[in-house]
Amino acid sequence: MARDDPKGMRRDIRNDGRPIPQEHHSARGELPRNSGNFTRGSQLLNTQVLMWLQGAKLPILMWLGVFVLAYVIILSITLDENNVQLICMRVLAGLWNWVALDNLKQVDLRMPADVRKRLGLSGGGAVYLDETEDGVVLRTAGQAVARAQALAKQYTDGNPDASVDAFLARRREESGE
Repeated sequence: MARDDPKGMRRDIRNDGRPIPQEHHSARGELPRNSGNFTRGSQLLNTQVLMWLQGAKLPILMWLGVFVLAYVIILSITLDENNVQLICMRVLAGLWNWVALDNLKQVDLRMPADVRKRLGLSGGGAVYLDETEDGVVLRTAGQAVARAQALAKQYTDGNPDASVDAFLARRREESGE
């Protein structure tokens, strides 16, 4: 008889749904079986703590709100507008750092191998992303430098004093070297 054969299954308490008789040697009589609705002490403690936290949440939030409101009122009375703006800027900077919104954050960008070869990034490299009115433009570091140089030339073309050499020469003259 095979184990997987449903016709040849043995009739015993493991698979036929009959109640399991429980034998015990107790003077208190028959011991009821309590396998389904048993509550452990850890469950009772967890429930009690969760209920206490639900009840304590509102008073704690109320006291925190009253404290923040009183603190804002005191600061607005004692400080002038410039100091309030500085404090707000400090709080905003703290939130900004906490969220970590860094536009120069490095990310892992997956590109097809043929595109990487064409751009000269087969070994990896820096790619700069620009959002334009036409969409998103990816540039390699070399392309970004060439674009910046073209923009600089557009605004300084024809001005001999706009070069780095001219700037350094002026600084040397001013310092007396």
